[in-house]
Amino acid sequence: MTGGEAERAQTQHVCKVPRFEVGPVVYMKVTDNWVELTLRYLVAPHKRRAASSYIFGAILKEIMGREDIQISSSSMNLTIQNAEEAQPKSSHETQKSNDETKKNEKPKAA
Repeated sequence: MTGGEAERAQTQHVCKVPRFEVGPVVYMKVTDNWVELTLRYLVAPHKRRAASSYIFGAILKEIMGREDIQISSSSMNLTIQNAEEAQPKSSHETQKSNDETKKNEKPKAA
């Protein structure tokens, strides 16, 4: 048992903490469209982004070398809007538009 493992075992015993796995673990989830893999690993907080980038790069490199594996992404909704419609209206234009809408409304029957 290494020093770190002994210290962890002692802390678990003293603090009554159940044993937990600290090594890297891969979880797999099968969806209707793909297989989702989640990798859990421990890393110092200030090295999290670098570690994630390194791991993703290494995995991507391996996948790209395979002809029997394809990468895809989930679908997206795309809304295309006329450039003039997308421009924010001034408060004067908004008020004018509201006034015109009120003029064209039919009076409600009582």
